Amino acid sequence: MDDLQEAGLRNLLKQFGLSSFEQKAYSCFLRNGSGLTAQEICTFAHIPLTRVYGVMKRLTHFNLENPASALRFMLRKHLAKVDDESKKISADIEKILMNINVPNSFHRGWNIYEEESDVKSLIPSLLASAKNEVLISDVSYQTFSQDFLEEFMLALDRGVTIKVLVSTNPSPGSRVPSALIQALEPSQQAKVAMHYWEKKLFMRKNGRGLAQFAIFDQMQVAYAVTSPRTSKYFATLLVETKETINEFYEDFHDAWEKASELRVPSFKSIQK
Repeated sequence: MDDLQEAGLRNLLKQFGLSSFEQKAYSCFLRNGSGLTAQEICTFAHIPLTRVYGVMKRLTHFNLENPASALRFMLRKHLAKVDDESKKISADIEKILMNINVPNSFHRGWNIYEEESDVKSLIPSLLASAKNEVLISDVSYQTFSQDFLEEFMLALDRGVTIKVLVSTNPSPGSRVPSALIQALEPSQQAKVAMHYWEKKLFMRKNGRGLAQFAIFDQMQVAYAVTSPRTSKYFATLLVETKETINEFYEDFHDAWEKASELRVPSFKSIQK
């Protein structure tokens, strides 16, 4: 074993947790065998004789009669320790990510809502502030609540135009629009425009498939996204950038024009 190999071995043994004297002693055993006297270890490994016995005592659990086997044992022990540390670090990171106060705004004009209470209160608040028009693609079960119903009806009563596009193959929340219609008064039902779209709505510019989204006064769009924190499909992204809103708006109206009008009785029959 040349000097370069020995330097590499010493560095490896250091990573395994061996002290400088322990590294020298182990290297000595690999070169000369294990049947050495204390004086020989002192001479070959350049360890003070007074330190040899303490070093040998700490190395006894490494099977020094077979130094090569002992080296493999140290490697397995080190890898197990590294794996445990890696798992602990990974768990600590997850705890930090779950508990730190991640700011809602991660892009200018974009805001993410992940907490269930925030998601449920967002759409009603947007309905409450709507003045002219609300366009909805598949009402989400995540946002359907008594507050949503109340603000939906109030918006109709104050003259806001509401259009709802219903698809045939949406998410499990697809039956929510039926409950919505049934909750409305007959006079309010007549004010809701509903169209039946036979396909999932895709954005023309990037081909991205969409489930639930809503456009408010062509100034804000809220749509369901996978949560960046939990990787679960339970978050709402609120966007106020004009280019993105226009993209949603154009694609909604393109699908709206191609879809068929859906009246309340026929809508109920489809949902059965």
